[in-house]
Amino acid sequence: MKTIMKGEFHMNKWKVLLLAIIMCLAFPVSSFASTGISMGAGEWDWAGSRIFYGDHRDNPVSSGGGDFWIQYVQYPNYPSTTFKVYEYDPNNADDYVGTYTVTASNRDVYLRGISNFVDGSNNKAEFYVKTSNDNDVSNVAFWD
Repeated sequence: MKTIMKGEFHMNKWKVLLLAIIMCLAFPVSSFASTGISMGAGEWDWAGSRIFYGDHRDNPVSSGGGDFWIQYVQYPNYPSTTFKVYEYDPNNADDYVGTYTVTASNRDVYLRGISNFVDGSNNKAEFYVKTSNDNDVSNVAFWD
């Protein structure tokens, strides 16, 4: 029977630890995965981001319907910011979706069941955000 010396056991622990770290790095966790990939039904898909001043009607973000997530990434220097969401329609008046308020501690707005805004030949809803103050500079991210 072989006697394990103190140094040998210590070296085996380091080998096991190194192997565990390598295994963790070899199999990426979903939170580290690329956000540009369509995740499919039930998952949030990156839809883009916009930096805008007040009204960002000229560059809406497309959605296939279902739910839509709006997040203020760079929050303005105010206790809260209220904004309106519209669905862009090139051939008629834009559809009003709702008015929402974000704060420094709650920057997320979830639009649930927005499939009724899907229209047009591309079968998409095109959303944009409008603040009441045209001097507000905001960095907003969108997920579909």
